[in-house]
Amino acid sequence: MNNLNTNEILPYQNQFLKAYEAKGKSANSLKCYRLDFECFNEFIANYKNVDFNNTVVREFENFLEKKYSSINSRRRKLQTLRLFFDYLVEKKAYPENPIKKIASAPKSLLPPSPTTYPEIFMAQELLKKQKNAAENDLQKLVTLRNSVMFVLVYEAGLSVAPLAKLKKDNLYIGDNEIRVIVTPDKRDLYSIPVPVEYKELFNEYLELYEKVLADSGKDFDDLFFFANAYKIIRGSLSPRGIEDIFHKFSKELPEQITPKSLRQSCIVKWLAEKQPETTIKEWLGLAPSYSMALYKKYIDDQKTAEKPDDHLDYKGMVL
Repeated sequence: MNNLNTNEILPYQNQFLKAYEAKGKSANSLKCYRLDFECFNEFIANYKNVDFNNTVVREFENFLEKKYSSINSRRRKLQTLRLFFDYLVEKKAYPENPIKKIASAPKSLLPPSPTTYPEIFMAQELLKKQKNAAENDLQKLVTLRNSVMFVLVYEAGLSVAPLAKLKKDNLYIGDNEIRVIVTPDKRDLYSIPVPVEYKELFNEYLELYEKVLADSGKDFDDLFFFANAYKIIRGSLSPRGIEDIFHKFSKELPEQITPKSLRQSCIVKWLAEKQPETTIKEWLGLAPSYSMALYKKYIDDQKTAEKPDDHLDYKGMVL
């Protein structure tokens, strides 16, 4: 088969999504795949058949460049389509992967934009205020959940994907040590230290969590949960759900705090504390080849700035 009727594309895309869901891809990844397919389907809408000769490949490249100014956005869409056409080749629905003809632009690394210390301080104060204003155990539990997530991003550098997968047993709380145990899909588990000053917060959260679960007749081993104003609905949060929580409570702050900006603050803090780069990369789940140059430049720029972001004098503040 030298081409594919465009009417057959959508069924194959649905099959692809089901196949990757079965492989354990997160809901967030599947959502990104769907969005990338929508872009591709927009391009092929004027074609009766998908026949990626050299001319059409160039037309698709031009289409992406006009539609997306971000190099990284174009890279992601091409990566999704490479996977999709590999799937079509595997199913003998297409003879070869035409997307491999398109060279990916080098990934654009933007300078870090970490949450500043004054913003972190205000967020911590807001979380304390919300906890004190809670009118019942569930409201208090939700604020404690948000505080624990905040700590695990800022102090342990977790991104939303591993954060969403955490179980209660992933938190080790000893007399003089706290560690969060990370269980990646493609490497051995490892642990990241968290300042022991957060022991009271973690224990308070876990104890109240068990009480509220028992009162509701539920039992989850997930560290986090999804709830409405009246009850816990289910265990676990999706990565998107965690991002939404940060977005919601940040509305009450002067500046938006995202898991990404808070994680970048953690990296800056670790570098400023002279943690070894190899250790930082291991804690972040990054490849040994990952460069910290942009973060080092950020720190150097802060040292000479008239109004530094105040990360370098961080002394720590317990929620």
